[in-house]
Amino acid sequence: MTAILRDANTVTCVVSDAEADSTSIDFRDFSSGIIVFVAVPEGPVRVYVSTDNISFFALADSAGTDVALVDVEANEAIAFPDEVFAAHYVKFVDAVADPIKADQTCTVLLKG
Repeated sequence: MTAILRDANTVTCVVSDAEADSTSIDFRDFSSGIIVFVAVPEGPVRVYVSTDNISFFALADSAGTDVALVDVEANEAIAFPDEVFAAHYVKFVDAVADPIKADQTCTVLLKG
């Protein structure tokens, strides 16, 4: 039996209420991940994807519904949605704009 090599990586990213202020994750060498929230986002966290790490687009499922992480709690780990599987670069954006709330840094656990 041959061993299966599963690459793993831990990165941090900024989740902001503005897509331009959120930081991207290079997802090209990975197939799955978990994002760990320390603070609670204001609302659902929308998922944005890119092929070139420059132009990002809101991700929708096959029915045209925005892909989002909902009901996120503090100190909670949430699996990446299945729709992210083919993405090259990923950003997470807080769907509720709040000029008072600071951006948050999250830990992302990636698996190859």
